[in-house]
Amino acid sequence: MKGVAVAQSFAKSRFLTVQEVADLMRVSSMTVYRLIKAGDLPAVRVG
Repeated sequence: MKGVAVAQSFAKSRFLTVQEVADLMRVSSMTVYRLIKAGDLPAVRVG
């Protein structure tokens, strides 16, 4: 049930950090970066 609450709180924001995505997917931040580089996960650089 905790995962649902976390997902709902992230749903309010349009963007997630790499760490937030990693926590949601239960993977490391390096895995998220690899998915982005492979084109399997859409990403934009903000700032």
